Amino acid sequence: MIRVLLVDDQELVRTGLRGILRSQFGFEIAGELPDGSRVAETVDALHPDVVLMDVRMPSVDGVQATSELRRRGASPPVLALTTFDDDEVLAAMLRAGASGFILKGVTAEDLQRAVRVVAEGGAWLDPAVTGRVLKVYRSATPQAPADDAGLDALSGREREVLALIGQGKTNAEIAAELVLGEGTVKTHINHVFAKLRLRDRAAAVVYAFDHDLVTPKSGRLWFAAVRMRQAGGVGRSEAEVEFAAELRMFLAPRHRNGSARAACDGVSSLGHVVESLGVPLPETGVLTVNGEPIAPSYRLAAGDSVHVGAIRRPQPVPTPRFLLDVHLGTLARRLRLVGVDTAYMNDADDDALIEDANATRRVLLTQDRGLLRRRALWLGAYVRGALPDDQLRDVLDRFAPPLAPWTRCTACNGPLAPVRKADVDPLLPPGTRRTYQAFARCRTCGQVYWRGAHSQRLQRVVDSALDTVAAASN
Repeated sequence: MIRVLLVDDQELVRTGLRGILRSQFGFEIAGELPDGSRVAETVDALHPDVVLMDVRMPSVDGVQATSELRRRGASPPVLALTTFDDDEVLAAMLRAGASGFILKGVTAEDLQRAVRVVAEGGAWLDPAVTGRVLKVYRSATPQAPADDAGLDALSGREREVLALIGQGKTNAEIAAELVLGEGTVKTHINHVFAKLRLRDRAAAVVYAFDHDLVTPKSGRLWFAAVRMRQAGGVGRSEAEVEFAAELRMFLAPRHRNGSARAACDGVSSLGHVVESLGVPLPETGVLTVNGEPIAPSYRLAAGDSVHVGAIRRPQPVPTPRFLLDVHLGTLARRLRLVGVDTAYMNDADDDALIEDANATRRVLLTQDRGLLRRRALWLGAYVRGALPDDQLRDVLDRFAPPLAPWTRCTACNGPLAPVRKADVDPLLPPGTRRTYQAFARCRTCGQVYWRGAHSQRLQRVVDSALDTVAAASN
């Protein structure tokens, strides 16, 4: 359930918004305000997930209220409500730190979608005013010279994907436009992020915009990274946050030395602060404040010294069973080869992955940091490495699951059982029938297996896996 704080001076508008953001659609109205004068204290009291705020209001307008929230450090994202004649003010809203804006005349479905996107860490710019607002924004925001070296490292397909991300397209929309599977699209996106050292989708949008892969007239833009481009400091009440070396890969470049300062607003939990700095909570181990272990729910105080530890390996889990994200198909087959119970669907969206992981109590493995931040997910883990061998080594080192090589179907994860050659003879190619005598068959899908020409290469994978788990267990 997404909790929304409504801020609009027109009661009729708030009534309409309540009707659109009902519980049956996954929303809850946390509270309502007629202007921006009490937004900060109301956020403190109600802890909404999103602030849906009118731009023009009496007393304190949306720009002032948004600026005040951002000065407080970690706070819920702001989605601005606007009319067609607010270009200058909307550009100011972006500079103040809003996650986007949407016109009051949009359909109920688009409003619901925009709120969901913002609540999950994305952003939304309405296409009807995007061009004009970005022109105003860019004219008022200093631009660093574009560096095309990163672009040269991308393949032609990866450039296409980056440009479509810049246009605000979802993975499904990119897949449809390029006639690809969603799993393939996700793989391309991971390659783009790795080559350009981008933290998330929002940073990719800014990169595409700054390198002229997308222009304001290209359509709706997801522009969540506007806040990253702004100068400015944290509030006067601050805490020092230090991250373990293993976690620094998740941090923004300016924090890659492992140190960051966080504003203490008295409201945001330590867990929220850690995630706002880029590290998903499932990747953290022991959290300490001033040398004492502390829960993620702790509220930071001025002068606190925080250390964010990494997961201690091997990490115990209730059951060593896994569900893999769509871009990890090769890793799924490797895990099955060594006998680890591994579910995989190459066409599942994020919601379906979370639902399946929760229902089957499998650990969700992914390279999507945003997915790990979803509060609905019971347990997940980030997979390190770009190559399948490195990914397999990382998972086995982290969890040290019991291995049973050659006992699972690499196609469907079903159990393998020995079978007489006579029972599968009609299914065998002529050369296999002449050469091999020992066979196994999947009890679920019927796939037949034998130690063929690739068995030595696969045995090396198995031997390496056994060594990794043995070393991790010791």
